[in-house]
Amino acid sequence: MWLWSLLGCWCAPLVVDSEHPDVVLVIVDTLRQDRMGFAGYTRPTTPHLDAFTDQAAWFSRAFAASSWTLPSTATLFTGVNPSVHRVVRDYRDPDLYGSLEDTHVTLAEHYKARGYRTAAFINNAFMAPEFNLHQGFDVYDYEGAGLTDHRTAAVTFQAGLDWLAADDRPALLVLHVMEPHADYQIAPPFAGTFTTGMPRKREVPLGDELVTRMILNQVVPPDADKAYLSAAYDEEILQVDHALGALFDGLQARKAWDHTVLALTSDHGEEFWEWGRYEHGHTLHSVVTQVPLLLRAPGLQPGPNATTVGHPDLFEALTANTGALVDAARTGTTLPGRTVVSEDILYGPQAIGLVTDARRLTITIPPDGSQKVARLYALDERGWEAQELSHDPAYRDEAIAYARELEALRGSLDPVAAAATTAIPTPETFDKLRALGYTE
Repeated sequence: MWLWSLLGCWCAPLVVDSEHPDVVLVIVDTLRQDRMGFAGYTRPTTPHLDAFTDQAAWFSRAFAASSWTLPSTATLFTGVNPSVHRVVRDYRDPDLYGSLEDTHVTLAEHYKARGYRTAAFINNAFMAPEFNLHQGFDVYDYEGAGLTDHRTAAVTFQAGLDWLAADDRPALLVLHVMEPHADYQIAPPFAGTFTTGMPRKREVPLGDELVTRMILNQVVPPDADKAYLSAAYDEEILQVDHALGALFDGLQARKAWDHTVLALTSDHGEEFWEWGRYEHGHTLHSVVTQVPLLLRAPGLQPGPNATTVGHPDLFEALTANTGALVDAARTGTTLPGRTVVSEDILYGPQAIGLVTDARRLTITIPPDGSQKVARLYALDERGWEAQELSHDPAYRDEAIAYARELEALRGSLDPVAAAATTAIPTPETFDKLRALGYTE
């Protein structure tokens, strides 16, 4: 087993081998699951990722813990849902955000305790060290990002490869990149790949003020501009995919590649007005919570898997070699009957929900906890909401049963207060978050 020996004691110095594999986690910010070629997308956005699926199990019904970065990444790093870690925007005061309490054992701390060296190369302002997501990392190389001011995926991945090459001891490496987060600033030769000849009134990058107004729904562009922005987003995916190709080549050149564990996912997706809004953080619909999830490790069968999974399942796989991801990928079969929780909203009243193989339940909660609004949806084969069932009395008992299940999983149906609340930690972080449209 590729991680079994890590559950026992270890003796320093460790040497990278089949019992102590390098573990690499790649988080591509704002990456929709349905925009991947291997998932059936018609534009050739992901040739390198498509080729990588020959080596990796990929889960077509994977869902993030939230629709925005901070709570979702905290779940990736701790394996628990936002209602447990409470690294959320405070529902009582939107100027306050949670930071991770030291009582949680992070992915990095798991590996640090087992003798691994640990590093993260991070680019989102909602992952600034002040939010305490850096627990357990020997190196936490953080560069905050605005809409267009950010370290590129290519530079980030090369920094990670350089860090790996500096030492032969087993390593946990986390790589986070901003593309394809808005505002899109596509570099040659990728600029124009999908947008050339498209009619539009505006050009990317749009600028901080306009993007923020679009996020807040104060500006709704015409359909031609919507299509153009969607195509520009695809060009940034292509740009990231090219950088991933270089990362894969660099990892495969290492002598440890044969037993390296490599996972790739996103913190959330992106909406292009499918539900009347742009960007993310305002809803828990599948378009902003369904994410790619690929896992490459010895003993796992490559190829698609339709098991409903979430980021806590990935954490369990990476730290204990157990759980739904491992069980499904070892056998190559889909495990039925699983439930994933998504919660927390960046803009507007709090929302909580769960997704199953066939249903999504979402409950919107005002700050005073009264007048909760529940909506039940039937999901299609992709995992998207196909039909709202909330107004059909025939589904009332089913909705109540899901609400009770969600209550049992969370402990209540109420919003949770942010843990260790802090205002925007530093002026620099505030400026970055304002540039991303997250503060006023």
